[in-house]
Order: sequence, then structure tokens, then C-alpha cells
Amino acid sequence: MNGNNPLDRDALRAWVEQSCAEQGIPVHITDPVLIASVGRLLSVTGSIVTHPS
Repeated sequence: MNGNNPLDRDALRAWVEQSCAEQGIPVHITDPVLIASVGRLLSVTGSIVTHPS
């Protein structure tokens, strides 16, 4: 992947899966407490960040 090409979803998915496997972490997070913590970390104001589906 580089900044000049459109996002290739299959390549991104493969990269995420490989990266997570190498680090021993899950691809998907389902723990609501952890999700809220990540939301706070990614938020400028400290509120949970939400994105439309």
C-alpha cells in the first residue's frame, strides 16, 4: 500500500490480519469496555468517537 493508490480493501484486510496475528491480538474487538477506552484514546475531547455505518 502506498499513498498514491486507492485503498485496496483486500490488501488492507490481509495486512490487518497478518499484523494482528504477528502481535497475537484479535482482528475484531468485542469487549465494550475496551471499545470505549479506544474511543477515548482516539477522541480529541475525550468523548467516544462514533462513525456512521
